Amino acid sequence: MASVDPTIAPTVANTSSAQRAWEVLHSTYANKSHSRLFSLRDQLARISKDTQSISEYLSRACAIADDLAAAGAPLADGDLVIHILRGLGSKYHEISAAIRARDVTISYEDLCDKLMDHEVFLAHEESKKPMAPITAAVA
Repeated sequence: MASVDPTIAPTVANTSSAQRAWEVLHSTYANKSHSRLFSLRDQLARISKDTQSISEYLSRACAIADDLAAAGAPLADGDLVIHILRGLGSKYHEISAAIRARDVTISYEDLCDKLMDHEVFLAHEESKKPMAPITAAVA
């Protein structure tokens, strides 16, 4: 027990073997309850980029997918890609349509690369737009 982290010591203190301790830890921290899975799937279904950067958005989506996998319900790459594309917003409509039109499902890694490149493209295009002149009303 001396090498057990104090935060989990009470959880495994009364176990009879190391194997039983691992089983208790697994059942405690790999929550497979129906409500947990439902909540994670709901979060992924409602995920939206909004004002976040692409990397923040993708990190959030990937974290939810990782939680689903840890809970025993891993997502296929194609399903994760669909959820990510759904939440991108109108600025990403063209690239989303191109990715959806592919004959072969894009991998998560390739999707990340394409979306990051598109974010850089959008920033470059935005910087080329002329700024509105500042005017003042004189009374």
